[in-house]
Amino acid sequence: MTDPGLILKATAPKASRMMLQRVRLGLSSNDLADMSVIAVEAPAGFGKTTLLAQWRREALAAGGIVAWLTLDKRDHPQRFVQGLDVALRIAGGRSGGAQAGSALADEGIEALTAWLARVAEMAVEILLVLDDVHALPEDTLENSLSYLLLNAPPNLRIVLAMRRAVPLAFSELLASGRLMILDTEQLRFRPDETASALAARFGDRIDADQCSHIHDRTEGWPLGLQLAITTLIKSSDLNLAIARLSSTQGDLQRYFEDCLDRQLSAEATDLLVSISCLDMIEPTLCRHVSGLENAAGQLAQLLASTPIFQGAVTSNWLRIHPLAREFLLRRFDQLPAEARAGIHSRAAQWLAEHDMPEEAAHHALQAGKPAMAYDLVERCLYDTIKRGDMALIQDWIERLPPQEIERRPQLRLAVGWALAQSERHAEAATLVGPIIAEPDAGDLLRCDASELCATAALFTEDLGEMDRLIAPWADRLEGLPLFQQVVGTNIRAVVKLLRGDPEGARYLLEALPQAHDVPGLGYAAGWTDWILGLSHIWQGQVRLAEAALQPALTHAEQVAGRRSPIAVMLAATLANALWDLGKRTEAAALLAGRLDVLERHAPPDAIILGCVTQARLASAESKHGKALDLLSHLASLGERRGLPRIGVMALGEQIRLHAARLQGEAAVVAMGRLEALADKTSATWGDAGPVIAVQLELARATTALARFDWDAVLTHYAAGEPLARQLRRARDVLSFRMMYSVALQRLGRDGATVFAEAMSLAETIGLDGLLLETHHSLSEWKQGLASHSREPGSQSNSPPARIPTPSTTEPERVHPSVLLTPKEREILAHLSANLSNKQIALALDVGEQTIKWHLKNLFGKLDAFSRQQVVARARMLGILG
Repeated sequence: MTDPGLILKATAPKASRMMLQRVRLGLSSNDLADMSVIAVEAPAGFGKTTLLAQWRREALAAGGIVAWLTLDKRDHPQRFVQGLDVALRIAGGRSGGAQAGSALADEGIEALTAWLARVAEMAVEILLVLDDVHALPEDTLENSLSYLLLNAPPNLRIVLAMRRAVPLAFSELLASGRLMILDTEQLRFRPDETASALAARFGDRIDADQCSHIHDRTEGWPLGLQLAITTLIKSSDLNLAIARLSSTQGDLQRYFEDCLDRQLSAEATDLLVSISCLDMIEPTLCRHVSGLENAAGQLAQLLASTPIFQGAVTSNWLRIHPLAREFLLRRFDQLPAEARAGIHSRAAQWLAEHDMPEEAAHHALQAGKPAMAYDLVERCLYDTIKRGDMALIQDWIERLPPQEIERRPQLRLAVGWALAQSERHAEAATLVGPIIAEPDAGDLLRCDASELCATAALFTEDLGEMDRLIAPWADRLEGLPLFQQVVGTNIRAVVKLLRGDPEGARYLLEALPQAHDVPGLGYAAGWTDWILGLSHIWQGQVRLAEAALQPALTHAEQVAGRRSPIAVMLAATLANALWDLGKRTEAAALLAGRLDVLERHAPPDAIILGCVTQARLASAESKHGKALDLLSHLASLGERRGLPRIGVMALGEQIRLHAARLQGEAAVVAMGRLEALADKTSATWGDAGPVIAVQLELARATTALARFDWDAVLTHYAAGEPLARQLRRARDVLSFRMMYSVALQRLGRDGATVFAEAMSLAETIGLDGLLLETHHSLSEWKQGLASHSREPGSQSNSPPARIPTPSTTEPERVHPSVLLTPKEREILAHLSANLSNKQIALALDVGEQTIKWHLKNLFGKLDAFSRQQVVARARMLGILG
């Protein structure tokens, strides 16, 4: 008779109704569709068995056969083959029979060969799932399983699941491209997957910010997310439960209590509690802190038997998952004060000896050794600032006595940099400003202080003060360390940009050396990327902005974290570009759970772009009340900070939303508030005055459009459009021209020519969505124009057929080259998009004669005789494409 144990091992576990579906990791996904072997390596709690159950269902739904075998240490070669035989019989719907899995005709490799031959003869797709591969005896791993993998017939697909890496002959499979290994990083839920899983359970009862909060708490840990969902399902107040989600609630608490109190030994639990105060864990540190000689062995066992650790790929360092650590720290706090102080003291000593001063300082302070802590933190806090870890700096600001900061120059600079890039920027200038005039301070210290105070001035939009502070160093930056070079150039570039010279800003930034991979320069380089992306947004070049900001954001999130200030600034600016490109889902995902950091640590332009985009997303989902509330909050923020441009932009967007919904009276009321704000704050506009003036005229024209006052639209167009062109604000220029075209058409004049040119430029630079934002009739007008282009003889009230839609393509990327000037490179990009001289002149806000002059230079430098030859030669030289 068939061994009952084998039958149980060959029976797939029952899938839970609460199983979280992993679309990204489906068998037919791009990464897995062509793989004949899939190995899943991860500790318990990472959803391996759940994923295997999903794959089983997918294979069965596709008409295949699924054989399942759970392995253990008794599965020596002969029993392993017997298990495969039973699994295949059960999968094929045949009864075990007297001889099934008990006495095969052959043994060892011969039996395995016979089994593989039977699989090949079945001529049907078979999925073989082998769970707990790590438990197999060594001889089975090295011989039977390796032979199975290397000799599997084409109709056999094999899935291996294991808690740790095993010595298998994977090299040949990897070389042939037939093997995919999924580890903990691939198994973690991504933010969008967490949001999808939560939406499937709670629908519209949960919003994007709450999904982001839950993802941050669980860090994509599959078991943590599953436990969180079951805890939330049982709560009577979902919003309150999400806000208070912790490891001391519901199923999360029960899981950790069971894991620690019933599954682990007392010694192992004591070890976990004693090391829970450590941010990062390493075996020798563990032994030193806990005092247990066998701590390293205990740690290895815990790593294999519990899912609460997260390990680094290339080192021995580990981290306890935040939810588990939160639970353990509650027990750590219950230890006697003397015991806690001893643990912190030993940790501080070890970390200081191993050149980890910041971590050592934290434990020294907890151990009651403040002098040691302040000495250590002075050594490292400035470098921490250059890395961009603002959360860590803010934590130390609250713990450092003012007198300690005052008497330590490096500490003053570090704290000053953190304050400068926050809502407390005024304190930064007070703290560090005096260093600039100190006669005994060296050039490096004085330059650093000047750049710091100039950065603080950016948060108040005081461009004159920024100029005054950076001017003495402008010609001396190249002789200073790279950090000061990058920061100083960033300051000069952003001043040029906000004064309406985006090309000049990019020219300065392009001269900088690459700093992303230089230790300690990632944060400053992130600011460079942000200014570059903002310069494209300023000109309405949203496709170029996306290309610049997307890789920068990915790098910032990897280095500094998703909610780091630089990542949040980049995300808010990129979200604005994605909105204009019609990528609403991606834009919403970027902003989720980030607005609080944006308001506290980002400069005004990033705040405006992020909050306005969030309001537009809410309005697009018909949540008009939420959109208006967001904009009202933004206006209040501008008033509290004394930044009138923020208030003007917020009220201007409110007016646009009212006009889009044909709420003329509401637009008039909002315009009244905007006029009152302008009258009250006009004396304080300073360098922001020209931009504010453009926004005022744009809001007035929008209000006139909502009231059908066509003559007033023309008046405000005449007042605002030239100023918008002068500032290179392409988006605002196009908004003016589209409103102007509507007004001309409604007054019985030719608005079609203006509209066609504006529409062509909008499509070229990626601002197609501006049509709907400006006026509801423009989309229909565009369709009418296209219809006339297809049917030359047709008649309608839409623009005449003699105005064709220009045939343009997306601009190609132009690489930096000493051969061409920045302006020539911009013109070359537009040439690659097949724009006419007139369209290029409109895009760059210059005259046609200027374009012709630059084209003449391009013809000479590239030895070309036509526009097509210029583009072809640029591609051949590697400048274009």
